Order: sequence, then C-alpha cells, then structure tokens
Amino acid sequence: MVGPSHKREAVKVLVEFGLSERAACRLVGIKRSSHRYRAVTPKDGELRQLIKTLAYKHKRRGYRYLHIKALKAGHKVNHKAVQRIYQEEGLQIRKRRRKKIQVVRQPLPAALMPNDCWSMDFIHDTTTDGRSLRFFVVVDDCTRELLAFEAARSMNAKAVVRHLDNAACWYGKPKRIRSDNGPEFVAYALAEWTGDDIDHHFIQPGKPTQNSKVESLNGKIRDEFLNENQFRNLEDARQQAQRFRDEYNAEREHYSLGNLTPLEFKQKIMQTLSA
Repeated sequence: MVGPSHKREAVKVLVEFGLSERAACRLVGIKRSSHRYRAVTPKDGELRQLIKTLAYKHKRRGYRYLHIKALKAGHKVNHKAVQRIYQEEGLQIRKRRRKKIQVVRQPLPAALMPNDCWSMDFIHDTTTDGRSLRFFVVVDDCTRELLAFEAARSMNAKAVVRHLDNAACWYGKPKRIRSDNGPEFVAYALAEWTGDDIDHHFIQPGKPTQNSKVESLNGKIRDEFLNENQFRNLEDARQQAQRFRDEYNAEREHYSLGNLTPLEFKQKIMQTLSA
C-alpha cells in the first residue's frame, strides 16, 4: 500500500541523488502515477456540512429525511449522494427494536379534511428527580398537525377539557374525536363538552391500533423527543414540549403527506378548497 512515507522517500531520492523520477520511483517501489497524485478537495463540502448539521439536530431521522431538507435548502442532489455522505460520516442510527405484537387491524373512517377527526392520548415520562410526567397529545387525523402537547404531573378530565377547548379556539371544533377508555376520557366533564355536536368514538379495550394516528405519533414523540431529552422540572418539560410541537408542525415533513409538513399540507388543502 502506497502512503505518504513512500512519497517522501521518492522525493528524498530525487533531491539527494539526482535520479530521474522513473528511477526514484522504481527504487522506492511505487508507481509514477502514485507519486504524481495530489489529493482533490471534495466538491460536496457545503452539502456535507449541512447534512452533518441536520443529522445532529434530527438525531432520530434517516438519510431520506435529510435529503428532503437538503432539497429545501437549495441543493440539487439525489438521495444516493446524501446516503453516501450519510454513511461516510457514520451518521447511521441504531434502531430501537421492540417485540412485534400480532393484532387484528380495525378499519378506521378516513379523515379527509382538517377537523374531521381528532385523536388523543397520554404518554408518560419522568423529570430528572424521578417524579412522574404526563403529556396530553391531540393530533388532527387528516393533516397530522399536533394540536395539543401539554405536560403536567397529573391530568384529570377538567384539564383535558381545558386543553381541548383551547385547541378548539385556535383550530375550530372537530366533528368527532377518538380516544381510549381512560378515566379522563369517559368522565362526565368531557361528555358535557362534546355535547350533541361532536361524536366521541371509543376504541375497544386493549386495541390501541384502532387509534393508530395518535399511537404512531406517540412512537415518534417517544423516539425523537422523550428519549433524546431530559426534563429538570415541569416548567422545563412544558417549554421543551412547546418547542417540539412548533418544530413538528412547521418543519417535520411526512412521507404520507407527500413530503410536506402538517402546516404545508393544511395550507394546500385550504388553497384547493378556495380555488
């Protein structure tokens, strides 16, 4: 194998003994083409730096997601070039595997418009002192927009109604909502809020796949947010949750939405309706 030391020896022979390049290379044991070779600076330096920066920011996303971000940043590059840089820089992530559970999947009514259906659930974590945290999650089934992502030590039905009411003030009330049969969701306070205007669909006990939209979102929240961050206290958890929600809605592209963010997809629907 030809290395820098071989080239240095060839140069030394050339200078000190006055030999020709051919003779010096033969004496050192390297080819003349190797002696003449000069390292070429990669032409993808700016793209490579961008991919490294994006990979550090989005630690749990793959090269296809980084390719979308690179295109939006103005780089005309295909996914194979991004994959090559991704692998050369050692940016691959180790997938967290879990046991696959065999389930009977239930058909769900498709949400074709914003506010057709909201899905809601809770996801749990702890602060650094070991105290419990509960995150209340509400997602629009059509646009995948994260409508509510609220942290609390505990949360009863009245708090759920308060967060739903706040979301409705911003986005309008949904036609229906979907949830499991948790005590916060079967309480009278929530039934009073939905009234006759909103249909509340409960999934079957032990059938989380019937609430697939929010369950899928919970998996992303667990992988990309909870497993990647620590929360010093409740206020810190609330601030980080708000930042994640803003980034998720405005910056995170979804393959199922045609590589658009939830806000871009929602805007596309609104433009279609107004046309």
